[in-house]
Formats: sequence, C-alpha cells, structure tokens
Amino acid sequence: MDAEHRHELKENDLAEFLHHSGQFWSKWGNSILLGLLIGLAVVFGLHHFRTRSAQKLEQALTDLHLETTAAGLADIADRTDLVAVKAEAYLRAGQLLLNRAVLPDAPGADAPRTAEQRTADLADAQAMLQHVIELPDASAAFGLNARLTLGAIAESQRQWDQAAQIYQAIEQDAAKDYPPLAQRATIRLAMLDRLKQPVRLAPDPPKPAEADATAADAIEAAAPATPADAPPADAGEADGS
Repeated sequence: MDAEHRHELKENDLAEFLHHSGQFWSKWGNSILLGLLIGLAVVFGLHHFRTRSAQKLEQALTDLHLETTAAGLADIADRTDLVAVKAEAYLRAGQLLLNRAVLPDAPGADAPRTAEQRTADLADAQAMLQHVIELPDASAAFGLNARLTLGAIAESQRQWDQAAQIYQAIEQDAAKDYPPLAQRATIRLAMLDRLKQPVRLAPDPPKPAEADATAADAIEAAAPATPADAPPADAGEADGS
C-alpha cells in the first residue's frame, strides 16, 4: 500500500505540475516566445552589423592605402562616416597639397606650379587640416598632426611668428599624452631662427661701377703690349751687328 500510495502521490504531483505548466504557458507562452525571437533577432542583427562594419572599415582602409592624390583623399573623407578614416584622409590630403606647393618634384605635380597655383594649394591644404581639427570625435593625435602641418605651411609663407605660436601651443598640448609630437614641435621651433636667414648659393654680384672697373682691368691685362710699352731694343741689334 505504501508503494501504491507513493506512486499515486507522484502521479498527482506530475498532474498538478503539468496542469500549472499548461496554465503558465497559456498565459505567458506567447510573450516568452516573442521575447526569444526578439533576442535572437538582436543577436543576429549585432552580428550582421559588426560584420558589415568590419567590411566597411576594411574597404575604407584599402581605399586610403591605394589613393595617392589630394582630390581622391578628400573625396574619401567626404563619403565616409568613419571618424578615423575621415581624419586620416583629410590629414593626408593637406600634407600632399603642402608638398605640391613647396616641392617642385612632389607627387601629383606634373608641371612646375605657378605662384597662383601654389597659393591655391596652400589655401586648400589649410582647409583640409582645419577639417581634421574640427572633427569632434577624432583622436587628439590627428588634430596635433594637423596643427604641425599648419606650422609647416606658415613656415613656407615665411610667417615665422605664426609658426612659432603654433609650435609653442603644440608643445604644451602634446607634452603629457603625445611626447613624440611635442618633441617634433620643439625641433621645428628651434629651427625657425636658422630658417629665417636667406639661403645664399653664390656671392652677391658686383655693383655696376665695380663691374665696369673690373671689366676694364681684365681687358687691359689681356691686351698685347704696344710698341711704346715694349722694352728698348739692344743697341747691337739696332746697329744690325
């Protein structure tokens, strides 16, 4: 009897459990299934988003690596919504424009640039670098590199005081977190006094009066001796003996 009683109790417990389970699922089953479906959708959505973001980043980095023109880099920066890619593209575009303005054999310069073209290149470079500085979520390193390039532009325009102010500000702003950039600013600042001195590749040409005198002296030295300047003939030779 005890065994049968225990068996009946187990059956009753199971029946009661199933009964309550049926009531629970009838009441909450749809909500639970809906929650599971939403959770699965979120998981798959995040996976898809991460995969797509990774592919997007990889493609943007490939484009950056292959692009060698300032116009192409500016186009990449305008099209992407990836802050790091945008900052890098604008920064490289500004540096290429600066190189094209100051270096005759810089990449992208098919022919010597006129003064007007160099001025336009420098203005465009400043605009690109300003975009980098104004990006709100970009790493501070991008902004510091952009400011270093703006200092180089000021040097190319012989705006020594402006260049010094830029480098001094970078020294202070980069000293704690970006010591190599602060060191670069210090080096450029120390070179400004030497860069101010004009480069002389040859001595200054003589003044017109000095040039005339020098030319006259050279002509006189090169002229053959005249009879009056010739030494007197030997007396024996004059008598024909």
